[in-house]
Amino acid sequence: MAVAREAPLLIALPALALGLWAWSAWRIFSDARHRDVGTTRALAFALRYSLAPSRYRWGPGFDLRPPQEQRALLRAEAERMGLQDVTNIRCPLCETEIPHALTVDPHGRFDFPAHPIQCPSCDFRLDSCRFCQFFVPAKGWAEPDITQGTCQRYREWREVEEAYPHYASRLHDLGITKVHVPKRIVDSYIPLEECSGATLDPKRLSRGVPGLTRYRKQLIFLRQRVGVSAAHERGTPGKSL
Repeated sequence: MAVAREAPLLIALPALALGLWAWSAWRIFSDARHRDVGTTRALAFALRYSLAPSRYRWGPGFDLRPPQEQRALLRAEAERMGLQDVTNIRCPLCETEIPHALTVDPHGRFDFPAHPIQCPSCDFRLDSCRFCQFFVPAKGWAEPDITQGTCQRYREWREVEEAYPHYASRLHDLGITKVHVPKRIVDSYIPLEECSGATLDPKRLSRGVPGLTRYRKQLIFLRQRVGVSAAHERGTPGKSL
């Protein structure tokens, strides 16, 4: 009796899954055909992306759109994230939107733009030591202290008593009073004056700034590719999947 009661459910679930798959495939096929893609190629898109329609939307489906519609779609996605542009971020200290804070390099990794990235409301700098590959946090009680540390790129001369207090007397016996050591970073949110630009560490960046996912990286890459019009035209995203 239990098997008989469960039989309709066992039939309904696969039928529902098949129906959802068919609906997704039909939407992709229809969108491709609407954009003058041949039947065979449109069918290939439908079969390949029906289980992951977002990959079609931001892949072949995005490429099939005219530039104005591409930019409008990216603006709509930025608005959905509460931003004016997909390259912007929210300051982790005061939540102010920082414009054009990130790029994606040719290898598909997050990177800093050429210009300084500073919050317009506070003194937060995204291109600071804290997110740099050359930053070494200071030792803390239970875990590293990321508020301060040293730089492995720039060095300075320091008294041996300050740099190596436990070995100062031995170094003095050898005639050494100063040593050339990694430069001290007092505040990891403030770049060193002589630094020409931080070298981004993706792991540190993702821990310090929320929302930097692979999906966000793809949006920034597409934004760089299509650019923006001179007048920032107000288009409509058009039909989306």
